[in-house]
Amino acid sequence: MGLPLKRYKSLLLALICLPVATAQAQVPPLEPVNMTARYDASVGVLPLGHMFATVHETPLHYDMELNTKSQGLVDMIAPMKSIARVSGHRSEDGDYLANDYTALDSKEDSKNDKSVHLQYDGDGKLAERERHPEDDPAWRPAVPREKAENAPDPMTGFFRHRKILHDMMARNVRDASIVTYDGARLARLNFHVVSRARIQVMGKDVDAINTMLTRQPMDGYTPKELRKFAAGDPPIHVYFSADGRFLPLMAGIELPYGEVKIVLSKYEEIK
Repeated sequence: MGLPLKRYKSLLLALICLPVATAQAQVPPLEPVNMTARYDASVGVLPLGHMFATVHETPLHYDMELNTKSQGLVDMIAPMKSIARVSGHRSEDGDYLANDYTALDSKEDSKNDKSVHLQYDGDGKLAERERHPEDDPAWRPAVPREKAENAPDPMTGFFRHRKILHDMMARNVRDASIVTYDGARLARLNFHVVSRARIQVMGKDVDAINTMLTRQPMDGYTPKELRKFAAGDPPIHVYFSADGRFLPLMAGIELPYGEVKIVLSKYEEIK
């Protein structure tokens, strides 16, 4: 019944129906994200966990912290929590370039904690990598440095993903992709603009953009993980607000035991 924390984060980060806007004038300019937010994950009425996000963005800098914790039955059977942080800067052309990324995944037994620390140079290229414990290369192949050095971390990937999707809407383009590296795995994230939508968030009907995210493993995956992908990795639908904030409002994925939903439940703008 448990859902891995990395799947929670994929639903978030990475986190029906009128025609998509076709003219640039119909797409509001992209606004910086400065918020604290809570997202709740569930299957039907059964809670799975919650996530707290704090995001700051200026024309020159960005940072984000994401705290995830299991809840309900999952917390009783296999309690899990994680925290991830990223800080970075913006290039002259507006791209997001990480400076530092850290992530810690914890279970009830601290002996099974896993951490990763990635540092980048001024051009956003991977400079240093630390992962504890290090994976056995006989089980998980190491990603070659030349493949990983230009791939952003997952949280920087979220900022880039959001900007690319917004630019796609302005140009009436429906498909794009980015490659991310989490310190162990290199993956291509393919996203597709599906349609405009009306969804209910925090008790209100709001206009949203329905997008579909699929993952393609590239390197660093174990045989077990690759078998799961071969058996079928369901797409993730992520709904963004149809305004200049372009915020992730809701995500959903169909799994054998039901649809997992992650929905924005609290939101506050910060300075």
